[in-house]
Amino acid sequence: ATVPATATGTATVTPTATATATAAPQTLVFRQGVSPDQGYAGAGDTYLSDYAPGDATAVFGDSSSLLVRAGGRRVALLRFDISAIPPAATVLAASLSINVGRQTEGSLMLPVAAYAMVRPWSAGDATWLQAASGVPWGSGGASAATDRSQQAGAMMTLYVRSAVLEVA
Repeated sequence: ATVPATATGTATVTPTATATATAAPQTLVFRQGVSPDQGYAGAGDTYLSDYAPGDATAVFGDSSSLLVRAGGRRVALLRFDISAIPPAATVLAASLSINVGRQTEGSLMLPVAAYAMVRPWSAGDATWLQAASGVPWGSGGASAATDRSQQAGAMMTLYVRSAVLEVA
């Protein structure tokens, strides 16, 4: 607004419009060793299990698969460094593609939920009992409020063939 002063000591407000440029939407893809560039190493994953004997202390960070199981006895942890997204950016949508390789028993569908992790964890050290070497989870399987959000950020059903998780 422009405010010209008059000789009588009163002011008149004259609004003026200012055009601001709006950036075109951009799509960023985060994929280990591929995108946003070939040096990207910000993805991490593992799964936690207490399903089979010895699983609670086993590290699965080097596994080529992420196992999940109904009832929370096997849970997957995934992480992406998204610092390439500018702090002032508005994220309009995000998706995560998951290829479901096989199902071992029961239904062809498995309802799952995505939760934001609160406690830092190490893919190379995390087990059912600890987030990192010498750092226990608040509760086994990273289920305590000190480990993860208690409100699911997204819900989906995994089918044997494939699924896409939409995160709001």
